[in-house]
Formats: sequence, C-alpha cells, structure tokens
Amino acid sequence: MQAWEQFLKAQEAQLGVETVAKWLRTLAVLHFDACNLYLEAADSVHALWFEEHIRPQLRKSLVNNNHRLIKVHLSIAHDPVPSPQKPKEKHKPAPFTLCFDALDPRASFENFVAPANSMAYAFFLDLKKETLGAFNPVYLYGPQGVGKTHLLMAAAHVLKGQGCKVLYVKAETFTEHVVSAIRASAMQEFRKAYRHVDVLILDDVHLFARRSATQEEFFHTFNALHGLGRQILLSSEVPPETLQEVEPRLISRFEWGLTLSLEKLETAGLSQVLRQHLHTLKFPLSDALMQLLLDSLGNNPVLLHQAARALAERCRFTKTPPSALTSESMKTVLEDFLEEEKRLALNPQKILTAVAAYYGVKVADILGKSQTKECSVPRQVAMHLCRQKLELPYLKIGALFSRDHSTVMTAVKHIEKKIIDQDPQLSAALAEIQKEILMRP
Repeated sequence: MQAWEQFLKAQEAQLGVETVAKWLRTLAVLHFDACNLYLEAADSVHALWFEEHIRPQLRKSLVNNNHRLIKVHLSIAHDPVPSPQKPKEKHKPAPFTLCFDALDPRASFENFVAPANSMAYAFFLDLKKETLGAFNPVYLYGPQGVGKTHLLMAAAHVLKGQGCKVLYVKAETFTEHVVSAIRASAMQEFRKAYRHVDVLILDDVHLFARRSATQEEFFHTFNALHGLGRQILLSSEVPPETLQEVEPRLISRFEWGLTLSLEKLETAGLSQVLRQHLHTLKFPLSDALMQLLLDSLGNNPVLLHQAARALAERCRFTKTPPSALTSESMKTVLEDFLEEEKRLALNPQKILTAVAAYYGVKVADILGKSQTKECSVPRQVAMHLCRQKLELPYLKIGALFSRDHSTVMTAVKHIEKKIIDQDPQLSAALAEIQKEILMRP
C-alpha cells in the first residue's frame, strides 16, 4: 500500500530507520482498501507502542489519493480478528478475560534466605490481615536475584490463607491487561478485577517506564485502592526517586508509605540458596562443584540459578549423573553463562569513565552541553560504544546523554564512517578504551 509506505518513510525521518524497522515494519498488513488498513501486531506491547506513539500521527498524515483519511484497524496476533470481508454483526467476539500470574507454591517464608538483620524480611514476615494498611503502599526494592518476588509471593500465600482477596501481578502482565481492555472496550471489567481486592501486589514496577497508558491506568487504580484503605505492595529494582521515565505523580505516591530495601546475600547465604535450589531440582552436587558455581557466578544470583537449572537439564538429557561431573566438564557447560556474566558486567557508566579517562576530560563534560571538539569527540565515541557494546536503543542512549535520538544516530553513524575509513586516531582510541573497560572492575 503506497500511502502506508509513504507514511513509514516520513516516520523514519522523525523516529529513525531502526525504530521504524523494529516497531512499524514488523506490523503485518492483513488487508487494505481505499479507506481502511488492517494491521497485526506481534503482541500487546507492540500494539501499545503503536497506540501511544503512532496513532496520533495517523489522523494527520495517513491519507489516500483523494486526500481522505485512511482508518487503521490494529489487531494482535492470535487474538480473534473480525474479517474485513464479513459484516461485523456476524462476528461473535470471545468474552473478555484476564489471566493473572500464578503464585509459586514453593515461595514461602520458611525457605526464604534473608540477609542478616533484614528489615524487609522482618516486615513481610509480620504482615497480617489485621495490620494491612498501616503502611500504604509498601515499596520493596533491590537488584535482580535478591528474592523480591519470593518475598512478595510468600506474603501473598499467608494473606490468602487468612481469607484476604490477594491479587499478584507482574508489571508486564498489567500492561497487557490494559491493552486488551482498551481494545475490547472492557475497561469496566478490567477495573472491577483490579479494584475489588484486599491486597494488590505489583512486581517490577520499574518496567512501567515510557508506558504512558499503563501509568495513567495504574495511577487511577492506585488512587481507588488507596482511597478504600486496600493494601498495595510494590517491587522494583531501584528506589522510587531513581525511577526513570515514570510520571512524578506516580513516584510521589510510591513514596507515601514505607520503602524497604533488600540487599544481596553474602557468600554463606548464597550457598544456602543454591543448595535449596539444587534440592528442588533433585540434582545434588558435591561441595567442591557447588563452590565452583559460586566462585564463577556468585555475584549474579539470577545467572547462578539459571546455570544450576541448565546444568541439571543438560545432564538429564545426556544421562550424566551428578556424581560423574568433574570441574572441567562443568566449566564446559558453564561457558555460555560466563560469557553472559562478562557482557552484563559492562554498563554505560564504565564506558563513560573509560572514555573520559582516555581523552582527559570529566564524565560531566561528556554528558554536558559543550560542543567543543574536546567534548564532542569523546561524546560521540561513548555513544558509539553504548550502541555497539550494550546494544542500547537510540532513545535510551539519548536519555542517558540528554539528547534526542536523532542526535545519537548522527553521532554513531559519524563514528562508524570513521571506522570504515580506517581513521588511525580513532582506531587507536577505541582499542585503548576497550582495554580499559575490560580492566575496570
């Protein structure tokens, strides 16, 4: 469809070729006529991005040869879609339903390993039906793998056992529900499901970043529940004040109640968690091999658990008993996870620090407004490395450097052209900077 292709070209100039390739060209064209275009998104997140960022543009610029607006109908893959060939009255849509995340039956306070003197653990352990609402909301934060989800689910099990109506949901599931409800014109059913509970537990609230429709609906859900004195439990990887691209009005509400942190476990605690995990997997390991796992991946509990599970699955597939494993054979199995650990260890701050050290400037100069060559060249190099090494989207790099995505694209392309042209100064700089990055802890 020529009008759609012209629209995509216009969006490439506004959003960038890569953004359009990722979010718009991946939409399947199901059917079109002079005044209608039927598109299909891969999933609800894909559809929500379209509704938030593209739908407003359609009303202004997607027109046919007679300058009449073309109406875009968006469906989601595997959702029931009314055929454009048939009258709508003959289509009977499936009833609107919401599928919620299940609680892990193994998540209990008894098998939760808490850091020493953990205030968060003590609070959740003491959380009872009669104490609900004393602090509202309760905001639990900490890095990946410290047990936030386990603690929330343990509390949910206890409160359910005391007769409370508890709803546990992941942030991504909440977003999917918002999209489905909007598409099905079923916001009343959505709100009834979320607002008629005693306790709402929302996991990984930091994933609401940049999802304006989701944030808007959760804002009203929060207000409704809080006004009724219903308990709200939240989790995130970061404290409320450092949430990125979340509306200030939501952040302020997250700070109304009690904020608790969950710290990483020390070696002894990690060893206990790993032993429990291996017991659950029915895959006993010797103390020496357990220690090898901890030495290799102990600073990343998520990878540690994934490696243990992968080890058990691969050994079962090859019919290798745990007793036959050696340190060498385990290292072979763990290679993928060790590579992933190295990749995850790199972050924008390391790149900025290494680039600043090489060029003899401050990180603040790179992130600042100065357009002098002394600052602009290191800035372009840092943007290029964030794109190449971390595979960050242009929008995220732009947010990091306080620039728009088109500025980042220009900088990255400029450095890439110099690399193709084999610029000797740049080649030397990149080699030294990458060495410095690898050397930094």
